[in-house]
Amino acid sequence: MITKLLDETDPRREYCTARVALEEAKILDRIGDHKSSSEKYGQASEVLQKIIQSFESEQARREIRLIMTLSKAWQMMTLAEAEESPEHYIKSVGAI
Repeated sequence: MITKLLDETDPRREYCTARVALEEAKILDRIGDHKSSSEKYGQASEVLQKIIQSFESEQARREIRLIMTLSKAWQMMTLAEAEESPEHYIKSVGAI
């Protein structure tokens, strides 16, 4: 039972790390640091991609998949802002 609890704790901790990165990305975007914001969105997306299969519930995996997809789109949008590149805006739409 203890081993099972420990196995379930690690993905949840990683999920919390991803959520913190998302909140930091939002703040960075609001203050105009689009490049750093894009990097944070990318970090969050990577963490979510890594842990998605760790969750047994299909509903939890769907919710994480949605957040991951939105993170990728936000990453491309903030990168487009940072580089003033319309190509990244097009990629952000493709991420959704």
